[in-house]
Amino acid sequence: MSLERPPERATHKSKARERIEKRKTRTQQMAQVGGASRRSRSAQLAPKGAFTLPTIDMKYIRPIVFGAGALAFMAMLIFVVGLFTGSEPPKPQNALWIGTDWTYNQYDTDQLNALVARLRQMQIGTVYARVSELNFDGTWTGIANQRNRFDEVESDVRAFVTQFKQAYPEATLYGSVHFRVDIGPDGYRLNKDAYRITVADFSRQVIQNLGFDGVMLVVEPVITNNNTDFLDLVRRVRSAIGEDSKLALAIPPDWTPTGVDIPASSELQAGTAWDSDYKKRVALLRPDQIVVLSYNSFLNSPQDYQQWMAYQVETYARILAELNIQTQLLIGLPAYQVALPAHDPRVENIESGVGGVKIGLARAGGSARFISGVALYALWDMTEVEWELYKRHWLTGN
Repeated sequence: MSLERPPERATHKSKARERIEKRKTRTQQMAQVGGASRRSRSAQLAPKGAFTLPTIDMKYIRPIVFGAGALAFMAMLIFVVGLFTGSEPPKPQNALWIGTDWTYNQYDTDQLNALVARLRQMQIGTVYARVSELNFDGTWTGIANQRNRFDEVESDVRAFVTQFKQAYPEATLYGSVHFRVDIGPDGYRLNKDAYRITVADFSRQVIQNLGFDGVMLVVEPVITNNNTDFLDLVRRVRSAIGEDSKLALAIPPDWTPTGVDIPASSELQAGTAWDSDYKKRVALLRPDQIVVLSYNSFLNSPQDYQQWMAYQVETYARILAELNIQTQLLIGLPAYQVALPAHDPRVENIESGVGGVKIGLARAGGSARFISGVALYALWDMTEVEWELYKRHWLTGN
């Protein structure tokens, strides 16, 4: 047996340990290099001493982001829907009087549609359609050359209302009820309670039985100042038709007011006008519309008529502005045949009338906003010439 074997085994074990130690050393070196590499990349992203963003907890931020996105989506949706639906156009406030040639007769659909097309084209959203007048004997008129009783035309009026509303549903249709106060065996009859009751009852039928949106009350003549009989009649009619139905009043102009420098006819009694207090009392009855019948001036020149018209516009605009109420105020424009000496179409016409309205609006200043529009009188005498004048001078403003 050789004595040198044990040292050889010892040498082998020593080499094995060396190999193990070398592997450990390499492993540690690789770890150090890797750590240095990672630290180097981190140092490039956030150098020492530089500003760093705070850590954000997404569980709080996520609901805010989603909410903002939802609001943006809804805003975009509303915008897109608005592009397709559009907003409702403002309703035209101008008005037109029409007669029994429409309300007492039957027209086919094409004829009525042609009328409605004209109204829309001319920005007329209110129509005063004649219904009847209180006769001298307290009955309501119909066809003059027949029995002259309303029952003989009642069904035709009702049919017109139905047909008109189907063709022009967005318009406001008033039935005009007329009451002359200076005829019959009793003479002046506005102070008679029986007549006031009759007018109020018939006004209710105009809405409830015939289907009109409201009543246009035409009481003529009411030229005296502070006439309490007229105020009482208006109250009775309003009570009869109810607050939800519309009431319009046709009122006279100031023909010959005192204390102002405007043209006035010598054929009319001086002081034929309503003072400011009485105008306010009428307005405070809160009709839905007031229409100033600003014609039959007895004047002889278009220039005088314009100044006279401007006075009416400015005066009533300031009255409503002072009261600050919602009643619509319309100014009557003349478009009817000669009726001398009160009305000369060479003097009173659409062109001169619109000129006077514009002068009055300018003088009224901020109060001019209380003038809603104009009311054409009347369809039965309107020609293509009058329509063109109305369009050119009032609608386009030339």
